[in-house]
Amino acid sequence: MKAISLYEPWASFIIWGWKTIETRTHKRFKSLVAQQILIHAAKTFDYSDVFLKHLNEYQLSTYKMILKTDYFKSTAGKLIGTVYVMGFKTLFESDSKSALIDCGISKPVRYGIILQTPINLIQPIPYRGYQFPFDVPDEIII
Repeated sequence: MKAISLYEPWASFIIWGWKTIETRTHKRFKSLVAQQILIHAAKTFDYSDVFLKHLNEYQLSTYKMILKTDYFKSTAGKLIGTVYVMGFKTLFESDSKSALIDCGISKPVRYGIILQTPINLIQPIPYRGYQFPFDVPDEIII
C-alpha cells in the first residue's frame, strides 16, 4: 500500500477528517488518485499556526485540549491511519477551508489530493517515513 508522511498535526488532521485536501507545490501526488493510502505521522511537529484561522470553534478547542496531552508524541514516526484519494486538482482560494491552509493566493501554485473516508488505526504502527509517496508491505499493516 502507498503511504505519505506528514508533519504533525497535519497527519492527525487528515485522520480526524478535519483536512480533506492535502496540498503540495508539485504534481507528484497525482499518481495516488483512486487509491487507499496510509498516513504516516513524521517525527517532526509543525509549530506554525497557519491553520488556526481555518479551524471551526469545535476543532480549535479540541486541538488546544489535545496539545495539553502527549498525543502527538504517541503518533510520531508511526502509520496512524488510511484515507481514500478521490481526486487531484489545482487549488483555489475556495479550497483553503478544506486544506486548512491558504490556497490560490500565493505563488507557486498549490496542487491538492482530495481525501475521503479517513480510518484511524487502532494501534499506530512504528514505521520510517519518506519525503515522497512510499510503499508499505502488506504484512506491516495486517
